[in-house]
Amino acid sequence: MEQKESQYMAIGRVYATALYDSAQRSGQMADVLADVESIGALLTAVPRLEVFLKAATINTTEKLKVLESAVGGSVNALTLAVLQAMARRDRLDILKEFTVAFGSVQRDRANRLSIDIISAHPLPADERQRIAEVAGRSLGRQIDLTASVDASLLGGVQLKIGDMFIDGSVKRRLQAMKSQLHRGLLTGVKQGGTLQA
Repeated sequence: MEQKESQYMAIGRVYATALYDSAQRSGQMADVLADVESIGALLTAVPRLEVFLKAATINTTEKLKVLESAVGGSVNALTLAVLQAMARRDRLDILKEFTVAFGSVQRDRANRLSIDIISAHPLPADERQRIAEVAGRSLGRQIDLTASVDASLLGGVQLKIGDMFIDGSVKRRLQAMKSQLHRGLLTGVKQGGTLQA
C-alpha cells in the first residue's frame, strides 16, 4: 500500500510540476496557487468527493463534470487544462496527491523543505527553532518545521523529511530490543540450550 501511495505521489508531482512551470512562465502563479489551495480545501471539507473521484465504477467524464461543478467554474485556464489532462488519462483519483505535490514543488523551487517532528512531549519553541536552524544549515535549505505530539513514543523523536522517515523514538528502540531478545531465545532453544532463571 505504501508503494502504491508513493507511485500516486510521483504521478501527482508530474502534473503539479507541469502546472507550476506553466504558471511561473505565464505570470499566473497567484491564481493557480489559489486554485490548488481551494481544491485541496474542498477535498478535505468534502471527503465524499475524494471517494467519488477514486471510484473505479464511475467514468472519467462524469468525474470531471462533478469536479468542474464543485470548483464552480472559477479556476484559472491553466489549472483547468491540467485537470482535463488528468481526466483524459483517468488520473482524477490522485487529485489529493496532486495538491500535496504542488505544495512540495513550490517549496522545492523556493529552496524550502518541510520537516515534521513528532515527539512524546511538546517541544518548547526555542528547541523547535534550534532544530530548524541546525537542519537548515546541514541541508542548505530553509526549513518549514511542524511539530506534533504522540505520547505512545515514550521518548525520543520521529522525523519526516520529505519522503524520508527517521524513527529515534524510545518505542522503536524497545521494539527492537524485544525482537532481538526473542531471536536470541529462539536461537538458544533451536541449539538445544536451556533457559535458566
